[in-house]
Amino acid sequence: MTDSEWFCRWDAFATTFSVGVSINFLACISLDKCLTLKYPLHYKSSMTRKKAIQVAATIWISMFLLFLPMLAPLPWMRPKFYEGSDCCTIDWAYNHTYTYILIILIFLQFIPSSVIFISFITMWIVIHKRSDKTSRSTLSHDDSNHNLYTTKMLLLMTLGFYIMSTP
Repeated sequence: MTDSEWFCRWDAFATTFSVGVSINFLACISLDKCLTLKYPLHYKSSMTRKKAIQVAATIWISMFLLFLPMLAPLPWMRPKFYEGSDCCTIDWAYNHTYTYILIILIFLQFIPSSVIFISFITMWIVIHKRSDKTSRSTLSHDDSNHNLYTTKMLLLMTLGFYIMSTP
């Protein structure tokens, strides 16, 4: 394996690994905030510092193991890089197995994205129910506009998050 090929493999591993770790941490943070809103009295007793460290270690280790095959010099995991390119551009038609494995690894990241989306929707529902309970007696046209504005902002923030987190 040449130095440039090793560098390109390391670059691909570091990029996908960091994206995987980031999106999984964002999913954990979203789930954490959702549980805090939904169960405020039980949260402090259930989430301890030890559990948080275990979750963080699990994310780092699982993402490392998930993307480690990208560095392995196995024949079915050997990408071909364009010779004349100044950057690490993979020739996707050279090794179909490598391409399929990368596609599967990328699609696995939709699991934490779904957790984030469901957490955002759950948080919106909890906040909406609580605001309805507090303002039920004083419901006016301005309150319904505020709820519509809040819904639009939540959808825009979720959409923006997904656009910014795509590789």
